[in-house]
Amino acid sequence: MNIEGTISRAIGDLPRLKSIDFRGNRLSGEIPREISKLKQLKHLDLAQNNFSGMIPELIHWSKMQYIGLHYNNLVGTLPDDICRLTKLSIFNVRYNHLTGSIPNSIGNCTSLKIMDLSFNHFSGEIPLNICYLHITTLSLSDNNLFGRIPYMIDMMQSLAILDLSNNRLSGFLPPLLGNLTHINQMNLQGNMLTGPIPPEFGQMTNLHYLELQDNKLTGHIPRELGNLTKLFHLNLANNFLEGHIPEHLSHCQNLNTLNVHKNQLIGTVPNTFKKLKSMTKLNLSSNYLEGPMPTALTRIINLDTLDLSHNQFSGPIPSSIGDLQYLLKLNLSNNNLDGVIPFSLGNLRNVIMEIDCSYNHLSGQIPMELTQLQNLFFLNLSYNNLSGDIPTANNFTRFSNLSFIGNPFLHPSSPISVSDDTNRDDENSKTRQWWIVYVSLLISVPTLVGKKEDANCCLGFLCNEFLCYTRLGTTPVGWKKREIVCRSYCLRRKDDDGLCDMSLGSVQMEGKELEQRSTAGAGHAGSRHRHRRRGRMEGRRISLLILSYPIPPTSV
Repeated sequence: MNIEGTISRAIGDLPRLKSIDFRGNRLSGEIPREISKLKQLKHLDLAQNNFSGMIPELIHWSKMQYIGLHYNNLVGTLPDDICRLTKLSIFNVRYNHLTGSIPNSIGNCTSLKIMDLSFNHFSGEIPLNICYLHITTLSLSDNNLFGRIPYMIDMMQSLAILDLSNNRLSGFLPPLLGNLTHINQMNLQGNMLTGPIPPEFGQMTNLHYLELQDNKLTGHIPRELGNLTKLFHLNLANNFLEGHIPEHLSHCQNLNTLNVHKNQLIGTVPNTFKKLKSMTKLNLSSNYLEGPMPTALTRIINLDTLDLSHNQFSGPIPSSIGDLQYLLKLNLSNNNLDGVIPFSLGNLRNVIMEIDCSYNHLSGQIPMELTQLQNLFFLNLSYNNLSGDIPTANNFTRFSNLSFIGNPFLHPSSPISVSDDTNRDDENSKTRQWWIVYVSLLISVPTLVGKKEDANCCLGFLCNEFLCYTRLGTTPVGWKKREIVCRSYCLRRKDDDGLCDMSLGSVQMEGKELEQRSTAGAGHAGSRHRHRRRGRMEGRRISLLILSYPIPPTSV
Protein backbone atom coordinates (compact mmCIF):
# COMPACT_ATOMS: atom_id res chain seq x y z
CA MET A 1 0.00 0.00 0.00
CA ASN A 2 1.05 3.62 -0.46
CA ILE A 3 -1.00 5.49 2.11
CA GLU A 4 0.13 9.08 2.57
CA GLY A 5 -0.56 11.70 5.20
CA THR A 6 -0.44 11.59 8.99
CA ILE A 7 -2.00 9.52 11.75
CA SER A 8 -4.97 11.31 13.28
CA ARG A 9 -4.94 12.07 16.99
CA ALA A 10 -8.38 10.51 17.10
CA ILE A 11 -6.66 7.13 17.14
CA GLY A 12 -6.53 7.57 20.91
CA ASP A 13 -10.32 7.22 20.98
CA LEU A 14 -10.06 3.51 20.12
CA PRO A 15 -9.34 2.06 23.58
CA ARG A 16 -9.84 -1.58 22.55
CA LEU A 17 -7.40 -1.44 19.68
CA LYS A 18 -4.84 -4.27 20.02
CA SER A 19 -2.85 -4.07 16.79
CA ILE A 20 -1.70 -1.28 14.48
CA ASP A 21 0.13 -2.11 11.27
CA PHE A 22 0.96 0.75 8.90
CA ARG A 23 4.22 -0.77 7.72
CA GLY A 24 5.62 0.20 4.31
CA ASN A 25 3.60 3.32 3.49
CA ARG A 26 4.33 7.01 3.02
CA LEU A 27 3.01 8.26 6.32
CA SER A 28 4.80 11.24 7.79
CA GLY A 29 4.65 13.68 10.66
CA GLU A 30 4.94 12.80 14.31
CA ILE A 31 3.55 9.69 15.94
CA PRO A 32 0.60 11.17 17.90
CA ARG A 33 0.91 11.11 21.70
CA GLU A 34 -2.61 9.83 21.93
CA ILE A 35 -1.40 6.44 20.73
CA SER A 36 0.15 5.98 24.20
CA LYS A 37 -3.34 5.78 25.71
CA LEU A 38 -4.13 2.52 23.94
CA LYS A 39 -3.67 0.24 26.95
CA GLN A 40 -4.72 -2.89 25.08
CA LEU A 41 -2.19 -2.42 22.32
CA LYS A 42 0.04 -5.45 21.78
CA HIS A 43 1.42 -4.90 18.28
CA LEU A 44 2.65 -1.61 16.81
CA ASP A 45 4.28 -1.65 13.39
CA LEU A 46 5.00 1.73 11.82
CA ALA A 47 8.19 0.66 10.05
CA GLN A 48 9.30 1.92 6.63
CA ASN A 49 7.53 5.25 6.64
CA ASN A 50 8.65 8.85 7.04
CA PHE A 51 7.68 9.49 10.65
CA SER A 52 9.63 12.15 12.50
CA GLY A 53 9.69 13.49 16.01
CA MET A 54 10.15 11.49 19.18
CA ILE A 55 8.96 8.10 20.33
CA PRO A 56 5.83 8.60 22.46
CA GLU A 57 5.64 7.59 26.12
CA LEU A 58 5.51 3.87 26.65
CA ILE A 59 4.22 3.85 30.23
CA HIS A 60 0.70 2.56 29.42
CA TRP A 61 1.79 -0.21 27.05
CA SER A 62 2.05 -2.91 29.66
CA LYS A 63 0.70 -5.53 27.23
CA MET A 64 2.91 -4.52 24.31
CA GLN A 65 4.76 -7.42 22.66
CA TYR A 66 6.01 -5.95 19.38
CA ILE A 67 7.29 -2.46 18.52
CA GLY A 68 8.57 -1.88 14.99
CA LEU A 69 9.63 1.69 14.26
CA HIS A 70 12.58 0.94 11.98
CA TYR A 71 13.37 2.86 8.81
CA ASN A 72 11.90 6.21 9.82
CA ASN A 73 13.31 9.62 10.80
CA LEU A 74 12.67 9.53 14.53
CA VAL A 75 14.85 11.63 16.81
CA GLY A 76 15.39 12.02 20.53
CA THR A 77 16.26 9.36 23.09
CA LEU A 78 14.84 6.04 24.14
CA PRO A 79 12.12 6.65 26.76
CA ASP A 80 13.21 5.65 30.27
CA ASP A 81 9.88 3.93 30.84
CA ILE A 82 10.88 1.18 28.43
CA CYS A 83 11.58 -0.77 31.63
CA ARG A 84 7.78 -1.06 32.13
CA LEU A 85 7.42 -3.17 28.99
CA THR A 86 7.91 -6.50 30.71
CA LYS A 87 6.08 -8.41 27.97
CA LEU A 88 7.90 -6.81 25.07
CA SER A 89 9.42 -9.48 22.82
CA ILE A 90 10.67 -7.53 19.78
CA PHE A 91 11.93 -3.95 19.79
CA ASN A 92 13.26 -2.60 16.49
CA VAL A 93 14.21 1.05 15.92
CA ARG A 94 16.87 0.36 13.28
CA TYR A 95 17.73 3.20 10.86
CA ASN A 96 16.53 6.31 12.68
CA HIS A 97 18.30 9.31 14.19
CA LEU A 98 18.01 8.43 17.87
CA THR A 99 20.63 9.75 20.27
CA GLY A 100 21.64 9.50 23.89
CA SER A 101 22.65 6.40 25.81
CA ILE A 102 21.01 3.02 26.05
CA PRO A 103 19.08 3.16 29.36
CA ASN A 104 20.24 0.81 32.12
CA SER A 105 16.61 -0.10 32.72
CA ILE A 106 16.66 -2.07 29.45
CA GLY A 107 17.61 -5.07 31.56
CA ASN A 108 14.09 -5.14 33.04
CA CYS A 109 12.56 -6.13 29.71
CA THR A 110 12.78 -9.76 30.75
CA SER A 111 10.69 -11.06 27.81
CA LEU A 112 12.79 -9.34 25.16
CA LYS A 113 14.07 -11.73 22.47
CA ILE A 114 15.10 -9.38 19.64
CA MET A 115 16.48 -5.87 20.10
CA ASP A 116 17.79 -3.89 17.14
CA LEU A 117 19.09 -0.37 17.83
CA SER A 118 21.49 -0.31 14.89
CA PHE A 119 22.16 2.61 12.52
CA ASN A 120 21.36 5.38 14.97
CA HIS A 121 23.49 7.80 16.96
CA PHE A 122 23.49 6.17 20.38
CA SER A 123 26.56 6.90 22.47
CA GLY A 124 28.02 5.88 25.79
CA GLU A 125 28.90 2.41 27.02
CA ILE A 126 26.86 -0.74 26.59
CA PRO A 127 24.95 -1.03 29.89
CA LEU A 128 25.95 -4.00 32.03
CA ASN A 129 22.29 -4.79 32.76
CA ILE A 130 21.80 -5.78 29.15
CA CYS A 131 23.56 -9.04 29.99
CA TYR A 132 20.54 -10.12 32.09
CA LEU A 133 18.33 -10.37 29.02
CA HIS A 134 17.41 -13.81 27.68
CA ILE A 135 17.78 -12.42 24.21
CA THR A 136 18.42 -14.21 20.92
CA THR A 137 19.32 -11.22 18.73
CA LEU A 138 21.22 -8.13 19.89
CA SER A 139 22.18 -5.61 17.22
CA LEU A 140 23.80 -2.35 18.29
CA SER A 141 25.85 -1.78 15.14
CA ASP A 142 26.68 1.55 13.50
CA ASN A 143 26.35 3.81 16.48
CA ASN A 144 28.85 5.77 18.58
CA LEU A 145 29.14 3.34 21.45
CA PHE A 146 32.47 3.17 23.23
CA GLY A 147 34.09 1.37 26.12
CA ARG A 148 34.54 -2.37 26.51
CA ILE A 149 32.35 -5.29 25.63
CA PRO A 150 30.55 -6.18 28.89
CA TYR A 151 32.51 -8.85 30.73
CA MET A 152 29.26 -10.60 31.76
CA ILE A 153 28.14 -11.08 28.17
CA ASP A 154 28.49 -14.86 28.51
CA MET A 155 25.34 -14.78 30.67
CA MET A 156 23.32 -14.27 27.48
CA GLN A 157 23.21 -17.99 26.81
CA SER A 158 20.28 -17.74 24.38
CA LEU A 159 22.17 -15.36 22.13
CA ALA A 160 22.21 -16.47 18.48
CA ILE A 161 23.11 -13.17 16.74
CA LEU A 162 25.45 -10.56 18.23
CA ASP A 163 26.24 -7.48 16.15
CA LEU A 164 28.31 -4.73 17.78
CA SER A 165 30.04 -3.68 14.57
CA ASN A 166 31.08 -0.17 13.53
CA ASN A 167 31.24 1.49 16.89
CA ARG A 168 34.20 2.69 18.96
CA LEU A 169 34.50 -0.27 21.28
CA SER A 170 37.98 -0.92 22.66
CA GLY A 171 39.83 -3.33 24.87
CA PHE A 172 40.44 -7.04 24.50
CA LEU A 173 38.01 -9.59 23.13
CA PRO A 174 36.49 -11.25 26.23
CA PRO A 175 37.45 -14.95 26.30
CA LEU A 176 34.04 -15.57 27.93
CA LEU A 177 32.46 -14.97 24.53
CA GLY A 178 33.51 -18.53 23.85
CA ASN A 179 30.85 -19.70 26.30
CA LEU A 180 28.10 -18.55 23.93
CA THR A 181 27.72 -22.04 22.51
CA HIS A 182 24.41 -21.30 20.77
CA ILE A 183 25.63 -18.26 18.88
CA ASN A 184 25.29 -18.40 15.10
CA GLN A 185 26.55 -14.98 13.99
CA MET A 186 29.04 -12.67 15.69
CA ASN A 187 30.04 -9.37 14.09
CA LEU A 188 32.54 -7.17 15.91
CA GLN A 189 34.10 -5.50 12.87
CA GLY A 190 34.96 -1.83 12.62
CA ASN A 191 35.88 -1.14 16.23
CA MET A 192 39.16 -0.52 18.06
CA LEU A 193 39.49 -3.91 19.68
CA THR A 194 43.00 -5.01 20.56
CA GLY A 195 44.86 -8.07 21.73
CA PRO A 196 44.67 -11.65 20.45
CA ILE A 197 41.75 -13.68 19.25
CA PRO A 198 40.96 -15.88 22.26
CA PRO A 199 41.42 -19.65 21.68
CA GLU A 200 38.10 -20.01 23.52
CA PHE A 201 36.37 -18.88 20.33
CA GLY A 202 36.88 -22.44 19.16
CA GLN A 203 34.15 -23.50 21.63
CA MET A 204 31.40 -21.70 19.68
CA THR A 205 30.67 -24.81 17.67
CA ASN A 206 27.39 -23.48 16.23
CA LEU A 207 29.04 -20.38 14.79
CA HIS A 208 28.41 -19.74 11.08
CA TYR A 209 29.61 -16.13 10.67
CA LEU A 210 32.59 -14.57 12.44
CA GLU A 211 33.56 -11.02 11.43
CA LEU A 212 36.48 -9.41 13.24
CA GLN A 213 37.86 -7.26 10.42
CA ASP A 214 38.90 -3.61 10.75
CA ASN A 215 40.15 -3.76 14.32
CA LYS A 216 43.62 -3.73 15.89
CA LEU A 217 43.89 -7.39 16.77
CA THR A 218 47.33 -8.92 17.19
CA GLY A 219 48.87 -12.32 17.75
CA HIS A 220 48.34 -15.52 15.80
CA ILE A 221 45.18 -16.93 14.26
CA PRO A 222 44.27 -19.58 16.86
CA ARG A 223 44.30 -23.13 15.55
CA GLU A 224 41.19 -23.74 17.67
CA LEU A 225 39.12 -21.95 15.01
CA GLY A 226 39.46 -25.21 13.10
CA ASN A 227 36.96 -26.69 15.59
CA LEU A 228 34.22 -24.51 14.10
CA THR A 229 33.03 -27.13 11.64
CA LYS A 230 29.85 -25.16 10.84
CA LEU A 231 31.73 -21.96 10.07
CA PHE A 232 30.60 -20.47 6.76
CA HIS A 233 32.18 -16.99 6.75
CA LEU A 234 35.44 -15.90 8.42
CA ASN A 235 36.73 -12.34 7.99
CA LEU A 236 39.88 -11.26 9.82
CA ALA A 237 40.99 -8.55 7.38
CA ASN A 238 42.68 -5.27 8.30
CA ASN A 239 44.24 -6.25 11.59
CA PHE A 240 47.79 -6.90 12.76
CA LEU A 241 47.64 -10.67 12.93
CA GLU A 242 50.94 -12.46 12.41
CA GLY A 243 52.40 -15.91 12.13
CA HIS A 244 51.29 -18.70 9.82
CA ILE A 245 47.85 -19.57 8.53
CA PRO A 246 46.90 -22.58 10.68
CA GLU A 247 46.37 -25.86 8.86
CA HIS A 248 43.46 -26.62 11.18
CA LEU A 249 41.31 -24.14 9.27
CA SER A 250 41.02 -26.85 6.62
CA HIS A 251 38.78 -28.72 9.10
CA CYS A 252 36.10 -26.07 8.50
CA GLN A 253 34.56 -28.08 5.70
CA ASN A 254 31.63 -25.68 5.29
CA LEU A 255 33.80 -22.57 4.99
CA ASN A 256 32.61 -20.49 2.05
CA THR A 257 34.55 -17.23 2.55
CA LEU A 258 37.96 -16.64 4.09
CA ASN A 259 39.41 -13.12 4.16
CA VAL A 260 42.71 -12.33 5.90
CA HIS A 261 43.55 -9.28 3.74
CA LYS A 262 46.07 -6.76 5.09
CA ASN A 263 47.62 -8.50 8.06
CA GLN A 264 51.21 -9.56 8.73
CA LEU A 265 50.92 -13.27 8.02
CA ILE A 266 54.00 -15.17 6.87
CA GLY A 267 54.90 -18.57 5.51
CA THR A 268 53.12 -20.63 2.91
CA VAL A 269 49.50 -21.51 2.27
CA PRO A 270 48.65 -24.87 3.87
CA ASN A 271 48.44 -27.67 1.33
CA THR A 272 45.43 -28.97 3.27
CA PHE A 273 43.37 -26.07 1.94
CA LYS A 274 42.54 -28.29 -1.01
CA LYS A 275 39.98 -29.93 1.31
CA LEU A 276 37.90 -26.76 1.46
CA LYS A 277 35.57 -27.82 -1.32
CA SER A 278 32.83 -25.38 -0.25
CA MET A 279 35.07 -22.32 -0.51
CA THR A 280 34.00 -19.75 -3.10
CA LYS A 281 35.90 -16.62 -1.99
CA LEU A 282 39.51 -16.60 -0.78
CA ASN A 283 41.39 -13.38 -0.06
CA LEU A 284 44.96 -13.72 1.25
CA SER A 285 46.16 -10.39 -0.15
CA SER A 286 48.51 -7.84 1.44
CA ASN A 287 50.49 -10.14 3.71
CA TYR A 288 53.99 -11.59 3.60
CA LEU A 289 53.09 -15.04 2.29
CA GLU A 290 55.75 -16.68 0.17
CA GLY A 291 56.76 -19.76 -1.74
CA PRO A 292 55.37 -21.09 -5.02
CA MET A 293 51.80 -20.23 -5.87
CA PRO A 294 50.01 -23.12 -4.13
CA THR A 295 48.52 -25.65 -6.52
CA ALA A 296 46.27 -26.76 -3.66
CA LEU A 297 44.17 -23.66 -4.25
CA THR A 298 43.45 -24.75 -7.81
CA ARG A 299 41.74 -27.84 -6.39
CA ILE A 300 39.12 -25.79 -4.58
CA ILE A 301 36.82 -26.34 -7.49
CA ASN A 302 34.06 -23.92 -6.41
CA LEU A 303 36.26 -20.84 -6.11
CA ASP A 304 34.84 -17.79 -7.85
CA THR A 305 37.19 -15.21 -6.30
CA LEU A 306 40.91 -15.71 -5.67
CA ASP A 307 43.05 -12.81 -4.45
CA LEU A 308 46.72 -13.48 -3.65
CA SER A 309 47.95 -9.99 -4.49
CA HIS A 310 50.61 -8.03 -2.60
CA ASN A 311 52.50 -11.00 -1.23
CA GLN A 312 55.82 -12.64 -2.06
CA PHE A 313 54.68 -15.67 -4.05
CA SER A 314 57.20 -16.82 -6.63
CA GLY A 315 57.55 -19.28 -9.46
CA PRO A 316 55.11 -19.91 -12.30
CA ILE A 317 51.35 -19.67 -12.31
CA PRO A 318 50.23 -23.31 -12.25
CA SER A 319 48.48 -24.44 -15.40
CA SER A 320 45.82 -26.07 -13.20
CA ILE A 321 44.43 -22.55 -12.63
CA GLY A 322 42.35 -23.29 -15.70
CA ASP A 323 40.52 -26.04 -13.79
CA LEU A 324 38.67 -23.49 -11.65
CA GLN A 325 35.58 -23.61 -13.81
CA TYR A 326 33.62 -21.08 -11.70
CA LEU A 327 36.38 -18.49 -11.33
CA LEU A 328 35.16 -14.92 -11.85
CA LYS A 329 37.97 -12.80 -10.36
CA LEU A 330 41.68 -13.59 -10.27
CA ASN A 331 44.19 -11.18 -8.70
CA LEU A 332 47.84 -12.24 -8.57
CA SER A 333 49.34 -8.76 -8.81
CA ASN A 334 52.39 -7.49 -6.91
CA ASN A 335 54.17 -10.78 -6.35
CA ASN A 336 57.34 -12.35 -7.74
CA LEU A 337 55.68 -14.72 -10.18
CA ASP A 338 57.59 -15.66 -13.32
CA GLY A 339 57.18 -17.91 -16.32
CA VAL A 340 54.47 -17.61 -18.90
CA ILE A 341 50.79 -16.84 -18.61
CA PRO A 342 49.16 -20.29 -18.76
CA PHE A 343 47.07 -20.79 -21.87
CA SER A 344 44.74 -22.93 -19.72
CA LEU A 345 43.08 -19.67 -18.61
CA GLY A 346 41.31 -19.95 -21.94
CA ASN A 347 39.25 -22.76 -20.40
CA LEU A 348 37.37 -20.12 -18.42
CA ARG A 349 35.86 -18.48 -21.48
CA ASN A 350 32.30 -18.37 -20.17
CA VAL A 351 33.00 -17.29 -16.59
CA ILE A 352 36.05 -15.20 -15.73
CA MET A 353 35.47 -11.43 -15.63
CA GLU A 354 38.64 -9.96 -14.07
CA ILE A 355 42.34 -10.88 -14.34
CA ASP A 356 45.11 -8.87 -12.68
CA CYS A 357 48.66 -10.21 -13.02
CA SER A 358 50.42 -6.84 -12.95
CA TYR A 359 53.74 -6.15 -11.23
CA ASN A 360 55.28 -9.60 -11.53
CA HIS A 361 58.05 -11.06 -13.70
CA LEU A 362 55.91 -12.90 -16.23
CA SER A 363 57.47 -13.44 -19.63
CA GLY A 364 56.63 -14.83 -23.02
CA GLN A 365 53.72 -13.87 -25.21
CA ILE A 366 50.13 -13.14 -24.27
CA PRO A 367 48.26 -16.38 -25.03
CA MET A 368 45.76 -16.01 -27.82
CA GLU A 369 43.42 -18.14 -25.70
CA LEU A 370 42.74 -15.05 -23.59
CA THR A 371 40.98 -13.46 -26.55
CA GLN A 372 38.28 -16.14 -26.20
CA LEU A 373 37.28 -15.07 -22.68
CA GLN A 374 33.89 -13.67 -23.57
CA ASN A 375 33.04 -12.13 -20.18
CA LEU A 376 36.44 -10.64 -19.43
CA PHE A 377 35.99 -6.91 -18.90
CA PHE A 378 39.07 -6.13 -16.76
CA LEU A 379 42.61 -7.17 -17.66
CA ASN A 380 45.86 -5.87 -16.20
CA LEU A 381 49.15 -7.37 -17.35
CA SER A 382 51.22 -4.24 -16.82
CA TYR A 383 54.77 -4.15 -15.52
CA ASN A 384 55.99 -7.62 -16.42
CA ASN A 385 58.47 -8.88 -19.00
CA LEU A 386 55.97 -9.91 -21.66
CA SER A 387 56.98 -9.82 -25.29
CA GLY A 388 55.52 -10.14 -28.76
CA ASP A 389 52.34 -8.65 -30.14
CA ILE A 390 49.37 -7.45 -28.13
CA PRO A 391 46.33 -9.34 -29.43
CA THR A 392 43.66 -7.19 -31.01
CA ALA A 393 40.91 -9.73 -31.57
CA ASN A 394 37.59 -10.16 -29.80
CA ASN A 395 37.51 -9.01 -26.17
CA PHE A 396 40.94 -7.34 -26.36
CA THR A 397 39.31 -4.37 -28.08
CA ARG A 398 37.88 -3.48 -24.65
CA PHE A 399 41.25 -2.89 -23.02
CA SER A 400 43.25 0.30 -23.15
CA ASN A 401 46.99 0.31 -23.53
CA LEU A 402 47.28 0.88 -19.79
CA SER A 403 46.56 -2.83 -19.40
CA PHE A 404 49.96 -3.57 -20.96
CA ILE A 405 52.15 -0.66 -19.88
CA GLY A 406 55.59 -1.43 -18.49
CA ASN A 407 56.38 -4.45 -20.69
CA PRO A 408 59.45 -3.28 -22.63
CA PHE A 409 59.31 -6.03 -25.24
CA LEU A 410 55.57 -5.98 -25.80
CA HIS A 411 54.24 -4.00 -28.73
CA PRO A 412 51.03 -3.55 -30.70
CA SER A 413 50.46 -5.92 -33.59
CA SER A 414 50.24 -2.91 -35.95
CA PRO A 415 51.80 0.60 -35.93
CA ILE A 416 50.15 3.07 -33.64
CA SER A 417 49.13 6.51 -34.81
CA VAL A 418 49.28 9.04 -32.06
CA SER A 419 48.36 12.71 -32.28
CA ASP A 420 49.39 15.42 -29.91
CA ASP A 421 46.34 17.33 -28.68
CA THR A 422 48.25 19.38 -26.12
CA ASN A 423 47.58 23.12 -26.10
CA ARG A 424 50.49 24.93 -27.76
CA ASP A 425 51.83 28.36 -26.93
CA ASP A 426 52.17 30.73 -29.88
CA GLU A 427 55.94 30.71 -29.67
CA ASN A 428 56.02 26.92 -29.71
CA SER A 429 53.52 26.41 -32.49
CA LYS A 430 56.07 25.02 -34.91
CA THR A 431 56.07 21.22 -34.96
CA ARG A 432 58.29 18.56 -36.35
CA GLN A 433 57.09 15.44 -38.08
CA TRP A 434 59.00 12.26 -37.42
CA TRP A 435 58.28 8.95 -39.11
CA ILE A 436 58.36 5.42 -37.84
CA VAL A 437 61.91 4.22 -38.29
CA TYR A 438 63.28 0.73 -38.01
CA VAL A 439 66.92 0.75 -37.04
CA SER A 440 68.88 -2.49 -37.13
CA LEU A 441 72.07 -2.31 -35.13
CA LEU A 442 74.97 -4.73 -34.77
CA ILE A 443 76.08 -4.42 -31.19
CA SER A 444 78.23 -6.53 -28.93
CA VAL A 445 80.09 -4.25 -26.55
CA PRO A 446 78.44 -2.07 -23.88
CA THR A 447 79.64 1.18 -25.47
CA LEU A 448 80.01 2.03 -29.15
CA VAL A 449 83.61 2.22 -30.27
CA GLY A 450 84.67 5.43 -32.01
CA LYS A 451 84.30 9.14 -31.61
CA LYS A 452 81.08 10.64 -30.32
CA GLU A 453 80.59 12.37 -33.66
CA ASP A 454 80.81 8.97 -35.40
CA ALA A 455 78.23 7.46 -33.11
CA ASN A 456 75.80 10.15 -34.19
CA CYS A 457 75.35 8.54 -37.54
CA CYS A 458 73.98 5.35 -36.03
CA LEU A 459 71.05 7.10 -34.34
CA GLY A 460 69.52 9.49 -36.80
CA PHE A 461 66.38 9.98 -34.77
CA LEU A 462 68.04 12.04 -31.99
CA CYS A 463 67.02 15.69 -31.96
CA ASN A 464 66.78 18.75 -29.74
CA GLU A 465 63.20 18.17 -28.74
CA PHE A 466 62.14 14.57 -28.41
CA LEU A 467 58.96 12.91 -27.15
CA CYS A 468 59.44 9.19 -26.79
CA TYR A 469 56.51 6.80 -27.13
CA THR A 470 57.70 3.98 -24.92
CA ARG A 471 54.82 3.04 -22.64
CA LEU A 472 52.15 1.79 -25.03
CA GLY A 473 49.73 4.39 -23.70
CA THR A 474 47.16 6.29 -25.71
CA THR A 475 48.79 9.59 -24.69
CA PRO A 476 52.46 10.32 -25.41
CA VAL A 477 54.74 10.41 -22.41
CA GLY A 478 56.36 13.82 -22.01
CA TRP A 479 60.14 13.86 -22.02
CA LYS A 480 61.88 14.46 -18.70
CA LYS A 481 65.51 14.47 -17.73
CA ARG A 482 66.69 11.04 -16.64
CA GLU A 483 63.22 9.58 -16.93
CA ILE A 484 63.35 5.87 -16.12
CA VAL A 485 61.72 3.73 -18.77
CA CYS A 486 61.88 -0.08 -18.89
CA ARG A 487 64.30 -0.17 -15.95
CA SER A 488 66.88 1.98 -17.75
CA TYR A 489 67.37 5.48 -19.11
CA CYS A 490 65.71 5.89 -22.48
CA LEU A 491 67.15 9.23 -23.59
CA ARG A 492 68.87 12.00 -21.76
CA ARG A 493 69.79 15.34 -23.21
CA LYS A 494 72.71 17.24 -21.75
CA ASP A 495 72.16 20.98 -21.63
CA ASP A 496 75.78 21.96 -22.18
CA ASP A 497 76.58 20.58 -25.63
CA GLY A 498 73.48 18.71 -26.70
CA LEU A 499 74.95 15.27 -26.00
CA CYS A 500 72.35 12.54 -25.77
CA ASP A 501 72.61 9.01 -24.50
CA MET A 502 70.32 6.04 -24.97
CA SER A 503 70.34 2.87 -22.91
CA LEU A 504 69.03 -0.40 -24.32
CA GLY A 505 69.68 -2.98 -21.67
CA SER A 506 73.45 -3.16 -21.33
CA VAL A 507 74.14 -1.18 -24.51
CA GLN A 508 75.12 2.46 -24.06
CA MET A 509 75.18 4.90 -26.99
CA GLU A 510 75.96 8.58 -26.97
CA GLY A 511 76.43 11.42 -29.43
CA LYS A 512 75.49 14.94 -30.42
CA GLU A 513 72.26 15.96 -31.99
CA LEU A 514 72.15 15.61 -35.76
CA GLU A 515 71.04 17.96 -38.49
CA GLN A 516 68.03 16.65 -40.37
CA ARG A 517 67.70 16.85 -44.15
CA SER A 518 65.01 19.14 -45.43
CA THR A 519 63.35 16.32 -47.30
CA ALA A 520 61.21 14.09 -45.13
CA GLY A 521 60.42 10.50 -45.80
CA ALA A 522 60.56 7.01 -44.36
CA GLY A 523 63.66 5.14 -45.26
CA HIS A 524 66.86 3.75 -43.93
CA ALA A 525 67.96 5.75 -40.92
CA GLY A 526 71.39 6.46 -42.36
CA SER A 527 70.01 7.93 -45.59
CA ARG A 528 68.24 10.75 -43.75
CA HIS A 529 71.41 12.40 -42.46
CA ARG A 530 74.50 13.98 -43.91
CA HIS A 531 76.96 11.83 -42.05
CA ARG A 532 77.85 8.29 -42.88
CA ARG A 533 78.49 5.73 -40.21
CA ARG A 534 82.16 5.49 -39.26
CA GLY A 535 81.91 3.92 -35.82
CA ARG A 536 82.75 0.24 -35.42
CA MET A 537 79.83 -2.00 -34.35
CA GLU A 538 79.77 -5.73 -34.30
CA GLY A 539 78.10 -8.63 -32.47
CA ARG A 540 74.47 -9.64 -32.10
CA ARG A 541 71.64 -8.01 -34.06
CA ILE A 542 69.03 -5.91 -32.26
CA SER A 543 65.92 -4.43 -33.90
CA LEU A 544 64.52 -1.16 -32.65
CA LEU A 545 61.07 0.20 -33.31
CA ILE A 546 61.00 3.93 -32.70
CA LEU A 547 57.61 5.62 -32.65
CA SER A 548 57.38 9.39 -32.88
CA TYR A 549 54.80 11.96 -33.94
CA PRO A 550 54.24 15.72 -34.28
CA ILE A 551 55.43 17.57 -31.18
CA PRO A 552 56.18 21.19 -30.31
CA PRO A 553 59.69 22.31 -29.46
CA THR A 554 60.11 21.94 -25.71
CA SER A 555 62.80 22.74 -23.22
CA VAL A 556 64.29 19.82 -21.36
